[in-house]
Amino acid sequence: MGLRRTLLWLFVFSTSVSQAIPRSEIPEMYDDLDGSELALRLVLDGKIALAQRVHADLPSDQGSSATLARVRGLLAEEAGDLRVAERELALAAMRLSSVGRASEEISVERSRVASGLQKWSECVRLLTPSVAIKKAETAITYIRCLAAAGEKQSAFDVSAQAARAHPQNVALIRERVAILVMLDLVQTAAREARLAVQQMAKASDTATLAFELYDLILPRDPRSAQAILELAVLRFGDHEVRAKRAQHLFRQHQALMSATEFAALAPSHPQYYLSASELSRLAGRDVEGARLAMMIPDARDRFRQRATFDLASGRIPIVGTLAASFDRTFLGRLDSQDEDWAYAIAYSRLRTGAWREQGPLSPSGLLSRVRRPDLLEKSVQLRSRIGDCVSQGATRCSFE
Repeated sequence: MGLRRTLLWLFVFSTSVSQAIPRSEIPEMYDDLDGSELALRLVLDGKIALAQRVHADLPSDQGSSATLARVRGLLAEEAGDLRVAERELALAAMRLSSVGRASEEISVERSRVASGLQKWSECVRLLTPSVAIKKAETAITYIRCLAAAGEKQSAFDVSAQAARAHPQNVALIRERVAILVMLDLVQTAAREARLAVQQMAKASDTATLAFELYDLILPRDPRSAQAILELAVLRFGDHEVRAKRAQHLFRQHQALMSATEFAALAPSHPQYYLSASELSRLAGRDVEGARLAMMIPDARDRFRQRATFDLASGRIPIVGTLAASFDRTFLGRLDSQDEDWAYAIAYSRLRTGAWREQGPLSPSGLLSRVRRPDLLEKSVQLRSRIGDCVSQGATRCSFE
C-alpha cells in the first residue's frame, strides 16, 4: 500500500485518534451542513483533506448511514483503492434501497469505479443512456464500457445522443469519432469530425479538437484528416493548427511545402524557425535553411542548426569559429545529452589551432565529457594526440 493511500486510511478508518475540527476552519458556504452530509459535500467539491478530517471526527452512531458509506467509497476512490470504493458505494446503494430510495449519483459513481476495475458489464448495468448523457464525463465512461463489453451498436447510439447533448465538449466528440472509426465507419467519422470543427465556438477548442480528430482519422484516411486541419485553419487561422498541417505535409514527404508553412509562421511565432530551417535542409534548400537558422531564438538550438549545415558541407573549421563566437556560459551548459556537440566543437576547434587551450571549455576539456561508446574511442585518440603535441613542444599540430 502506497504512502498516500496509507495516510488517507489513517483519516478514513481511524476514529480513536481524531480531534474535533474547529468550525472556523470550514468555509461559510457549508454552514448549513453538518456531520456526514458535510463530509459528502466536501468530497464532491474536491476538498479532500478537509473531508478526511470531518469524517474522522464523526460520532460512531453515524456508521450505518448510506451517506457515510458513500463518503467512505468516494474517499477510497480518491486514494486509488477501487475495490474498497466498490464495496462502500454498493453498501450505500443497498442502504438507500432498503428504505425504498435510489440515487442516480451513486449509480454514476459505482459505474465509474466499475470502469476503473474493468468490470465493463457491471458498468453498463449500473447506468441507463438517459442518465449517462446528462454529464459529458459520465457519457464518455458509459460509451467506453459499452464498447469494451461488446455492445458496439449501443455505444454508437449513445455516443450520437451524447454528442447532440454536449456539442461543444471536445472529449465527448473525440469519443464519438473514435467509436465510428472503431466500427470502420471512417467516412462517417470524417464527416462528423468536419461538422464538429465547424461548430466549435472557441479557437482554442477548435485547435484541440482538430488535432485529436486528425490523429484518429489519419491512419485510415490521410486526405480526410488533412481536410479537418484545413477547415480549422480556414475558421481561425490558429498557428498551432497551421503547424499541425505543416507536420502532416512532412509526413506526406512534402518537406518543401512543410518548410514553407513553418517559415510563414516563424516571423510572428519564432519557435518555428528551427523546424523551418531543418525542413529546408531536408528539402535541399541549404541557403534558405542556413538563413532561417540565424533567426532561431534559442542560442543552443541556433548553434546546433548552423553547425549542422557547416558539418554537412564539410566546413568543419567554420564550426570552431562559430563555437568561439558563443559565450562561455553557453558552452558551459553543454551536458551529457550534448556529447555529440561537445565532440564536434572540440574537433572543429582543434582544426582551427586551439589545441593549446586549457580548462573545462577547451577542446581537451570538452572531449573529457564524452562517454558515449560510439564517440569515446575517437575522443581518447584526439586527447592523446593533444598530449603528444604538448609534450613535444610542437608549434603546429595536425588533426585531419
